[in-house]
Amino acid sequence: MRAFLDTITNTSAGQDKFLKVVQNIIRLLLSVSLSWRYKCRLRWLDKAFFMRLRAEIGVAVKLTRVCSVPGHLQQLADAICCKSEPALHRILRIAKALGYTVFAIGDVVNYLSTIAFTIPSKWKPRIARASVHALLLATVCQFMLATIASTRNIKITYRQDSHSLKLNGIPRFNIAKRQELRTFLPLLSAACDMVSAIAGAGYKEVNDATLGILGSLSGGSGLTLIVTK
Repeated sequence: MRAFLDTITNTSAGQDKFLKVVQNIIRLLLSVSLSWRYKCRLRWLDKAFFMRLRAEIGVAVKLTRVCSVPGHLQQLADAICCKSEPALHRILRIAKALGYTVFAIGDVVNYLSTIAFTIPSKWKPRIARASVHALLLATVCQFMLATIASTRNIKITYRQDSHSLKLNGIPRFNIAKRQELRTFLPLLSAACDMVSAIAGAGYKEVNDATLGILGSLSGGSGLTLIVTK
C-alpha cells in the first residue's frame, strides 16, 4: 500500500491515471445520481456536489497534462533518434507522442480561454476539433503498439483433446506468469482509451456511464501496471 501511494504522489503518470479513475467514477455517479437522490437523503450524494467535485478534478487533470508535455516531447525525441527500431514502430511512437502533445496543449488553451483570455469564435471549434483528433490518433497508435508488444509475449501451442475425435488440437495461449500483467494491462488500457477517444471525437454515441466504465478500466489498469513495474 505504501508503494502504491508513493507511486501516485511521486510520478506524473501515476497522478494522471489516478485522477482519471476518480474523474470517471464521478462520471458514473453522476449518471445514476438522480435515482440515488430518492433512495438516499444524504447531502454528499447530491448531484451538485459531484458536479463541483468533477470540475475541480478536471482542473487538476489539465494541470497534469501540462506537466506531461515534456515527457511526450522526450519520447518523441527518443523515437526520432533511435534508428535501430523497425520503421513501423518508430512511426507509431512519433505519431503517439505528437498526438498526446497536441491534445494536451489544445485542451489547456481551450481551458485558459474560458478564464484568462478570449479566442476568436472561428478558431475555438478548430482548436477543439484538432485536439480531439490528435487524441484519437495518439490512442490508435498506442493501441497498435500495445498489440504489437502483446503478440511478442504470447505463444500459441496445441494440446490434444481426448474428449473429441474431430479436433486435432485446441489452441491455448501460454503467457509467462511474470509477463501476464505486463502483456494484458497495456492492451486493455489502450483499447479503453481508443474507444473513449472515438466517442469523444463524435464518431459514436456513448453515454456517460459507458465512458465512466471505460475510463475507470483504462486508468486502473494503467495505474496497476505502473505499480507492478
